Amino acid sequence: MNNLPVIVLTDTEWMDLIDKEREALPVCCANLSSLRDCIVKAARNGGRMSHFDVQQMHEKLDWYLEGHSINSLLRKVCEQVNYELPVENNPTEDQLMDEFYAAAEKREKEN
Repeated sequence: MNNLPVIVLTDTEWMDLIDKEREALPVCCANLSSLRDCIVKAARNGGRMSHFDVQQMHEKLDWYLEGHSINSLLRKVCEQVNYELPVENNPTEDQLMDEFYAAAEKREKEN
């Protein structure tokens, strides 16, 4: 039995993380670029990751979270690769709802 993590996202969610023009992981710094590389590799493998890939992603997340906040999509990825977020990155329910409504408004404007 294979206990390796599989990241399960919709096509739109994958693109939100991979496309530098979208807001989920915008162009910012080398840490973010390195994290995006891990996500691209997972996407190319159908979301499947080796133990080494998971280690690499955890390391990149550590670097990324030193200077950035986390959005709900990246939080979803963290949960699927068993990455434990630092307490300061755990949002309140109000923050989650604000992010949810902002994303819904954005999708509505795009359609």
